[in-house]
Amino acid sequence: MVKRLISVLCIAGVSFGWEVGIKIGNADVDWKGAEGRTTLHGFVSLYLDGNYPLSPLVSVGPSGEIGFGRRAIGEFSCPGWGPCRLDLTYTTFELNGKVKVRFVPALEVYGGAGISYSRFGIDAYDIPTGVSIGTITDERGAGFQAFGGFQFRVRGVGIGGEYKVKRVDTESIEGVDTITFVLSYAF
Repeated sequence: MVKRLISVLCIAGVSFGWEVGIKIGNADVDWKGAEGRTTLHGFVSLYLDGNYPLSPLVSVGPSGEIGFGRRAIGEFSCPGWGPCRLDLTYTTFELNGKVKVRFVPALEVYGGAGISYSRFGIDAYDIPTGVSIGTITDERGAGFQAFGGFQFRVRGVGIGGEYKVKRVDTESIEGVDTITFVLSYAF
């Protein structure tokens, strides 16, 4: 029995693949009770996926992601400091489940969902030096997201795109939608 379990674990370990990548794009922050969105240009995230093949065409696995985006709001007078620049800063940590389907050898289509923890802050910076002065507001909250995307993959290198919808539990933020360019390597 123990030999059989060790054999299954060894075969599963050899069959399990990994993918590491970067996503670059825009994050649209949806405010509660407001019609407009705030777009964070230059949103960046790093991710690590595990891929376990269920068949030659379908694989599943866990996915972890860390993301960051920032947008300058404007210049203001900060109490006790003087002129300062305020930025909306968004950071997120996600744990997802992901399913990939390979229709043709070079094209993967994927989707998934998971949970997240995000921070939305209004951070103040000294205008001449760019040194951080402090945080004006800081909201943190749990959330959930669903996403879908595609990648063209050749010899482990993948290029594609992804759309993600996230809902969060904070006082003033309803959610974040991202559209990103994806660059990855599978091994």
